[in-house]
Amino acid sequence: MLGAFQGEGKVVSIVGAGSPDNMGQVMARHFAAAGAKVVVSGRREDVLADLAQEIGGDWVHCDLCDRDSITNMVSTTAARHGRIDVAINATGWGLLVPFCETSAEDLDRMVDLQFKGPYVWMQRLVEVMSQQQSGCIIQISSATAKIMLDNHAAYMGAKAGIDHLVRTVANEFGHVGIRANTISPGLTATPMTADA
Repeated sequence: MLGAFQGEGKVVSIVGAGSPDNMGQVMARHFAAAGAKVVVSGRREDVLADLAQEIGGDWVHCDLCDRDSITNMVSTTAARHGRIDVAINATGWGLLVPFCETSAEDLDRMVDLQFKGPYVWMQRLVEVMSQQQSGCIIQISSATAKIMLDNHAAYMGAKAGIDHLVRTVANEFGHVGIRANTISPGLTATPMTADA
C-alpha cells in the first residue's frame, strides 16, 4: 500500500480511526509497519487506546464536529511528538436520504463533519506545518464527489466541497513545503458501508 514510504522518524496523525477495521485503522497499521510513529484520533477512546497499543503508537481524542477538540488534537500531537509529517482525515458518515427528505439536522451534521471540521483541521495543520516548512495533508474523499448516485446529495455535495478546499490549501501553501491531496475511493468494505 505505501510503496517506498520511509516511515522512520516520521509522525503520522490519522483522524477517523475510532471504528474497528475502518480505513483509518488499516492505514494506521500500514504506516506503523513502515516505521512511522502513528497517532490515531477519533471519538471512541477505548478503540483508539487498543489500536495505539497494538501498533506501538499514540492516541488523542478528537471530535471533528468540535473546533476546540480539533485544535487540542493537533496541538497535543505536535507537542508530544515534535512535529506532524503526514496528517490524514479518514472520518466519514454515510447518509442515504432522498434530496427533498434531507432534514436540517442531518444537513448540519454532514456539513460539520465533512466540510467545516476538515476546514478547521487543515487550518491547525497549516500552522504546524508552516513552521516545519514541510508536511503532507491527505483528505479521504469519495468517488461520489464527481459521479452521481441517488439519495446521496448531502454526502456528494460535502465531498465535492472539501475536494475543492484541499486544492485551495495546496495552491496557497505549496510554497512553504505543504502538500495537500485527496484520495477518492469508490465503494469500499468498511463498517460505514456495511448496510449500503
